[in-house]
Amino acid sequence: MKIPSPSLISSVLFAGLVLCPPLYAASQNEQLPPSSVASGVDVGISTGDPASLQAGIQKAYQQGFKKVIIPPGVYRIPRPENESWHLRFADMKDFEIEASGATFVMLGRDRRALLFDYCKNVTLRGATLLRETPPFSQGKIEVIAADRSSVDVRIDAGYPADLDDKRYFPQIPVFNTYQKGTRRLKPLVPDIYIARVERIGDDLFRFHTRARIDPRLPLTVGDPVAWRGRPGSDLSIWSSGGMRMENVTIKNGNGIAFMELCGAGDNAYIGCTITYASPPAGASEVPLLACALDGFHSASLRKGPRLENCSFEGLNDDQVNIHGTYAMVVETKGTSVIVDWRAPHSGAREPFPFAQPGDTIRFYDREGALCGTASAVSIRHLPDHNPGDLGKINSRRFSDRKAAAYFEVTVDRPVSAPRTGLAANVNTTGSGFVIRNSTFRNNRAHGLFIRASDGLIENNTIEGSMMAGIVIAPEMNSWNESDYARNITIQGNTLRNVGIATQPWNSGITVAAHEYGAFVPLPGGHRDIVIRDNRLEDNRGPNIVITSAIGVEISGNQFINPMSSPVLRLENIGVDNDKALIWMRHAENVRLHGNTVLSPGEYFEKLVDADQSVTVHGLPGGVILTPKK
Repeated sequence: MKIPSPSLISSVLFAGLVLCPPLYAASQNEQLPPSSVASGVDVGISTGDPASLQAGIQKAYQQGFKKVIIPPGVYRIPRPENESWHLRFADMKDFEIEASGATFVMLGRDRRALLFDYCKNVTLRGATLLRETPPFSQGKIEVIAADRSSVDVRIDAGYPADLDDKRYFPQIPVFNTYQKGTRRLKPLVPDIYIARVERIGDDLFRFHTRARIDPRLPLTVGDPVAWRGRPGSDLSIWSSGGMRMENVTIKNGNGIAFMELCGAGDNAYIGCTITYASPPAGASEVPLLACALDGFHSASLRKGPRLENCSFEGLNDDQVNIHGTYAMVVETKGTSVIVDWRAPHSGAREPFPFAQPGDTIRFYDREGALCGTASAVSIRHLPDHNPGDLGKINSRRFSDRKAAAYFEVTVDRPVSAPRTGLAANVNTTGSGFVIRNSTFRNNRAHGLFIRASDGLIENNTIEGSMMAGIVIAPEMNSWNESDYARNITIQGNTLRNVGIATQPWNSGITVAAHEYGAFVPLPGGHRDIVIRDNRLEDNRGPNIVITSAIGVEISGNQFINPMSSPVLRLENIGVDNDKALIWMRHAENVRLHGNTVLSPGEYFEKLVDADQSVTVHGLPGGVILTPKK
């Protein structure tokens, strides 16, 4: 079987699959005999010689030690000239790097921090990763144009003012607004999209907006704003399994702070932290951001991650994102399905196909609803396939036909997937994940954004997110991230003041699918979701949104002071009642039991809004209202 090399992708998002070995169990901190532990000093590691860090760790591993202890201190690692990474470790297995008290300072603004590549059962413990120069900038609004087509921003002292240097700010920025004197995002102000940036002084820039700023937005002179620079990643794990990151801290993250891409998975992140760095030299203002993209991003793992006792704050994108990737169906004939799948993992050593024999493949129609499931029997590359005119393509990620890569998947039963519908490999979405006992605060975009199955979200605190606190939803059009979720339990979490911006379908907890301009009709794709014993406080708009699902339990939840603040919709894509506590469409077998509402606010009008597309059990009585005293 001959398969082409995978195509390059953006440094922001990685998704893909590899032919994976069996899953590996994460190391459990076993006591190692002294003879198997190397002192960092003995292998030449010294804070005075930053290059010794890479060389010394590699030396300890090559000499057969099972663990190396890094001497505490600050390691200022220079920008690598011919490498993408400041530190890179490949083909390690059954090894520990004890770095408690060590800080790795990355001096390259346009280089990534640390990569584990094709590793197995490797532990990193206690390290702090710090980017010396903030990979973002920030300032304050000085002028809002009378016609609201531009905003003048003066850069805060000490923060990067080289916005016109494409090495560090290669993309037109999107900026976000914060409440004065805090690091909290300003309610009712969404992303401000920029068309171009004009320098009008040494530290003064004019941001010309794509569209005139809506006059209803509470954007004012003096508001602090921040935006990201070159996106990248900090601690990445590629094509690996059984990894354990323990008490690792990231500050000034220049992209995705923790990233795992492809491989067996079953990786653990225990006690990890993303937090703000100290103000840079010459600055009087604290940084508004701790990380320029996602806090944790898992793409196309065969077993999902375990995050426990973590603390993330100050992100410029999602706190946690777990997903796979779709292929587009171009032809079906009996048990033969031809798909266009872009194999996007640029770091893989060898090409890899869409699926392995035995993988479960789900097929979706042009509205995004499930239309069939089958198991892969075999797969082969079709380098010369010509599908002809495909007509309208719903998913914009497949619109560039020159980038197409065709594969024939033989499945165990005939499927009726339509042309240009989508296919998801269920085995490579990071299922089996756990997110427990962690805190997520003050971020642009979603709190937890999940597209995997067989997962547990338990006893977390999520607050201050721009979009919903927990979102279970595929993305078929914008980012091509799969899939729908099945067998998810969301219990014992606190969601406080989430969904604060003017987004089209925010809520505290969302289990839904909005694709191609509408909520996906039944049969949808979500199955067997439990939302139990959660505490939702001070959240505006619908606190729970359910669509495109069969089998949802909503029980024992407390809604505290909901809808005390208004919702401002700049566009309406389907949620037609912002004053209903629970809003549902296209859902079957939804069960309500033992939920209570305490002190609802002035914008509350209705407990549940469910139309004829919903089958719901437990009304009345499934949600009990306790009026404000």
